[in-house]
Amino acid sequence: MKGNALVSRELEKFLNALTRLQLVEWRTDVRGESNRNRTMRVLFNRLLTLSCLVGVTSTASALMWEDYDRIGKFLREGQSYSGTFDLTDPGIGFDPLSHTVTNARIGFPFSDGYRGGDRGHEWIDAWVETNQLWNDKEVGGTHRYGYHWIWRGLNGAMIADLQDGVLNYTVAVERVNDRWNNDVWLKEAKIKVWGHETPGHGVPDSGSTLVFLGIGMVAAIAFRKRLSKASG
Repeated sequence: MKGNALVSRELEKFLNALTRLQLVEWRTDVRGESNRNRTMRVLFNRLLTLSCLVGVTSTASALMWEDYDRIGKFLREGQSYSGTFDLTDPGIGFDPLSHTVTNARIGFPFSDGYRGGDRGHEWIDAWVETNQLWNDKEVGGTHRYGYHWIWRGLNGAMIADLQDGVLNYTVAVERVNDRWNNDVWLKEAKIKVWGHETPGHGVPDSGSTLVFLGIGMVAAIAFRKRLSKASG
């Protein structure tokens, strides 16, 4: 937000200088410098500052996408659930041809009962594609007092699998050789993804467009003044 505010202020200064350039009458001071040269110098300085700010703000802004599945599945020991994250859904906005994934996290909330957990031990395994996300993770949580969320970041191989915007996952309850009910509710699955536009793709943003338009306007005004002076 601060970067956008700076760009807006510099753009206003640039447009004011552009207006002065169109209205100015050419005069020369005692040092031999015309007010045309002074105005043009101020104008180009404003344009240079604006270009730098647009470049910095567009480079620094990262993109983020989210997807989630509402599951509500009761899993007994030995059972599993598989699903798919799809960032290419039109409502999410990820495009594999123009976006690059740099970081991602996956989270699963669990519940072992309504008010409290049972005496069983629910050990959970999870995978994304063929890569194991975790192994032998004990979970708890309750419907009334809060789910047990487990978050994990994706490593390099998992990030590579996500570059097409689609990622399959599996959550399984391990078999435990005891006499308790080792079961758990898997409530949902969520993924948060960060990345940026792939270089060479996309269209210029509004700030860049204004900079290029400003360059053209300055050149056109300067050329018109030069012609008018030569014809006079």
